[in-house]
Amino acid sequence: MKNSKFVLAENGLTSWHIVVSWDAPEPQKYAADELHHFIYKVSGSVVPVITDKVEKKGPEILVGPSNRFQEYGINSDLDLNKLGEEGFIIKTVDENIVITGAKPRGTIYGVYTFLETYLGCRWFSSKVSKIPQRSKIELPEIDDMQVPAFRYREAYWRDAYNGYFAVRNKMNSNKGEFTDRQGGKFKFYNFHHSFNDLVP
Repeated sequence: MKNSKFVLAENGLTSWHIVVSWDAPEPQKYAADELHHFIYKVSGSVVPVITDKVEKKGPEILVGPSNRFQEYGINSDLDLNKLGEEGFIIKTVDENIVITGAKPRGTIYGVYTFLETYLGCRWFSSKVSKIPQRSKIELPEIDDMQVPAFRYREAYWRDAYNGYFAVRNKMNSNKGEFTDRQGGKFKFYNFHHSFNDLVP
């Protein structure tokens, strides 16, 4: 990449760690686990997941809010109030990367956007995906904030109900088979066929 600043992994080696809060909610831990999993699938490099109670040992990817924000003095740089219900921020801060978002799903969506945009991962169905193989992962400076344009997102076909496929494509539908660890779902009353209930 042009203007690359960070080498996340090279030839199966890395000095990075993924950091979550010691009391992180399950969706935040899930986001960190998915990031760990797909970085390994792409590069063969194992980026350990640690909590913010562990002393810093090198460059870090901060997944969700943690004590590191205050330690690094970055709270003032991140306006989380602009993220709404499911928005997220991906931002390089000094030698670190911050991926954080609104609860409960924003941080998860930030991780998948990072994997798509900077590692080239794609999920086309519950069984078909594209996970590129790269001996070196280089990253540019990043300053990305996204807020979903639509509050409710669904592809109305059977395979899209699979929780793993749906959350990786940032869908939050009533039909999705999401676990609480995947951040759950957004549900409208009665979903559909509800005209007779809403209009007396």
